[in-house]
Amino acid sequence: MTSNIQTGAVRELESHPLLALYRLGVIVTLNSDDPGVSNTTLTDEYLLALRGLKLSQEELTDIICNGILGSFLPVGEKIELLKEFKRELKQLHMPFFPEQKEVLQWL
Repeated sequence: MTSNIQTGAVRELESHPLLALYRLGVIVTLNSDDPGVSNTTLTDEYLLALRGLKLSQEELTDIICNGILGSFLPVGEKIELLKEFKRELKQLHMPFFPEQKEVLQWL
């Protein structure tokens, strides 16, 4: 998203089509493009989506999973990475939201 704003493809973050496309069912991913040129990281892009586009944690998680599934990794490695990501995310959430076990079921 950062590079889209920097290049003028999108005038401002609020008009970025990522969230609208996602909610229409289009498979979207977030990427850092060229971190050296755009001066951003994948983490920065995730935070920008959460804060600037008001993505929910569930939406961001789904978009991250899209990125894993759309990667050039062999299928077996994609599956393992997806499992590891979801396991790590669940462990990260459990100490902070122990009373919301049903919310964590989407992981």
